[in-house]
Amino acid sequence: MHSAVLQNKKYIKFAEDNTVEVLSLSRLEEGIEKGDQKAAKYKTKDAEGKEVEYMVSWPNLSLEMIQAINQSKAGQFNKTGKIPYTSIVNPHTQEEMAQLLGGRSAKQLMESVEEARKKLEEEHGKGLARQVIARCDDAIAKAKQAVADDNWDGAIALLEKAGLGDQKTHEVLAAKLKQAQDDVVAAARARFDEVKAMEAKDQKRELNRIISKNKKTGLEAEIREALLALKEA
Repeated sequence: MHSAVLQNKKYIKFAEDNTVEVLSLSRLEEGIEKGDQKAAKYKTKDAEGKEVEYMVSWPNLSLEMIQAINQSKAGQFNKTGKIPYTSIVNPHTQEEMAQLLGGRSAKQLMESVEEARKKLEEEHGKGLARQVIARCDDAIAKAKQAVADDNWDGAIALLEKAGLGDQKTHEVLAAKLKQAQDDVVAAARARFDEVKAMEAKDQKRELNRIISKNKKTGLEAEIREALLALKEA
């Protein structure tokens, strides 16, 4: 099923919006020892620039990752002792919804997934599209960078924009964006406190610099008061 499903272009596109694949694979070490081409590795660098070694047949997965998944609950669904075995699992309960014994075509698997998805939507409603989640996560990452550049208003603007759209009120995204916004305000507050501890001349200069970047944080009025106090001192 590896080439028929996981490397099938139609299934890959389908999986982007419908599934999360969890691989449970045993005897991989045996294949590596025998020099099996399917167990080949390649070296690359991860997101942090660290050199890593991944499996050619499962890009972005290392041997250690696959071993860990096999030891997780994912490896407990197949009680038949036969492979290939595909289990469709309820993401809410972690219970098996369907079991597919033997090989399946991409079309057959997609049909089984769609049937399971209909049942889940009847019970829980429609889920979040991955594009929406990705947009949210990307905005949070960019907001953190904006905070690092002392651009607190810019950070909040990014988070506000990420909340637009039909699914903006979804509680999961709303909570993530709210926490990210609270973090931005906390960072701005921390910087404001640092500035207030400076000598008067340096404090005035820095307050004038940051006041225009705190219209959305709720700190603008406090910064103005601090500047007025310096002027009257």
